[in-house]
Amino acid sequence: MFTSSFRFTARVFTLSFLAVPLSILLSSWAGFKPGNSFVAKTSVHSISFNNKQYIYNAATGYLPIKNGNKLAAKIFYSAYTLNSQANRPVTFVFNGGPGSASIWLHMGALAPVRVKSGNAAYSNNPQTWLGFTDLVFIDPVGTGYSRAAEGVNENQFFGFNEDVNAIANFVDQYLKGTNRGQSDIYLAGESYGGARAVGLAAELQNNYKIKVTGLTLISPALNYQSLSFKAGKDDAYPLYLPTYAMIAQYHNRLTPKLQALSPQALASKAKAFANGTYLDLLNGDTTALAHTLDTLSYFTGIDKTWLKQHNGRITDHEFARLVLNEGGSKTGIFDARVAGTDKKGDPSEAALRTIYPKALTRYFKTELKYVNELPYRATISVADWNFGSKKPDYYLNVVPTLKQLIQGNAALKVHVVGGYYDLATPVETIKQAVADAGGAQISSNYYYAGHMIYTDDKVNALFYADSKTFYANRKN
Repeated sequence: MFTSSFRFTARVFTLSFLAVPLSILLSSWAGFKPGNSFVAKTSVHSISFNNKQYIYNAATGYLPIKNGNKLAAKIFYSAYTLNSQANRPVTFVFNGGPGSASIWLHMGALAPVRVKSGNAAYSNNPQTWLGFTDLVFIDPVGTGYSRAAEGVNENQFFGFNEDVNAIANFVDQYLKGTNRGQSDIYLAGESYGGARAVGLAAELQNNYKIKVTGLTLISPALNYQSLSFKAGKDDAYPLYLPTYAMIAQYHNRLTPKLQALSPQALASKAKAFANGTYLDLLNGDTTALAHTLDTLSYFTGIDKTWLKQHNGRITDHEFARLVLNEGGSKTGIFDARVAGTDKKGDPSEAALRTIYPKALTRYFKTELKYVNELPYRATISVADWNFGSKKPDYYLNVVPTLKQLIQGNAALKVHVVGGYYDLATPVETIKQAVADAGGAQISSNYYYAGHMIYTDDKVNALFYADSKTFYANRKN
């Protein structure tokens, strides 16, 4: 769900690392056994948490995506269902990218096992969501073990609408094949997966007559214009400023007076400035230029001379490079509390590049007894994802769709979460989208974490508790 060259433009938004060149995506299905590809591998397991033992079933396998009567792709999934007579909710889970498999939420937060901090081992997960919902982790076409059919170009799945259509088809098949049509349906998506979840909910409702009960949007990218630093577009700058201030404070780059404030008090002051004189400057009012630049430097720790040379505009990557004021050192984009000199990418995701894939493949083989000779693609690099339009000034914005879903379904509940030290989808960009969508049906929680909130053990425990409450309140 990362990329080392993270950048928002009118049509490109990629959160992915371990990128695989597109040419590899068009390779053959070497090692794949098509004769039994749609027979899921199942196994029975147990886990204890909250002083109680639970028996659950695990299933790994594929469902076909067809174009007419012709096989177009095979989507890989991992499902966990509690051995219970109750009509439990079922949650379909995916990460973002676009171009990311579901490995991060699978092994980092929700599944019955979780990666151990700092290494590629895993252990039983006391914060698994299996206690309150069954789980289905989906790898979109081209990621994980999912592939287009032989002879089919995977490019045809690399678009917002195309991706949503394929996954909606998968969800419909899964519900029918497991007789879960009467269950409450939830979707959980991270980053770009948040936009996917909103689009998928609309697609399921409009074309499959499947109403979604709840959405969990984790560090979601919902309106891409608020995340773009493209020349001539200033929406992002004031929204990023409170995050810049909190990061600068974390790294002790502010004056003693600001360092003494609580992070929330600091963010509140920075937001007031961002929506006042700073916004005036961005809109062309230079009557208080010197004072505004002084204040901008005050809240960010960035040199005033540099700010003047750049018209008071600081992009995410510029801030990450400048705030530490140390030769070659920069903060992470996905977790700006982390600093390093990784020239090839984001220092905050360097340790995750190998840990998660190694842990997942080991878990599949050892615990689930599932072996697939295809390489597992944690992420892929998609050079030209179609976000819905090729127009230069087009930005994907699912907020109007979310608003329509809420207004059209009073029973729909939405839980939005994010991290205060996330420079990929800063908290204020999420709050703005939530405010624009409106409605009491949306609840929010924000944590002292980065983009992947769950990689912090303490924050993951909070996220689990808040999510458990969200599911418990679904009927209220």
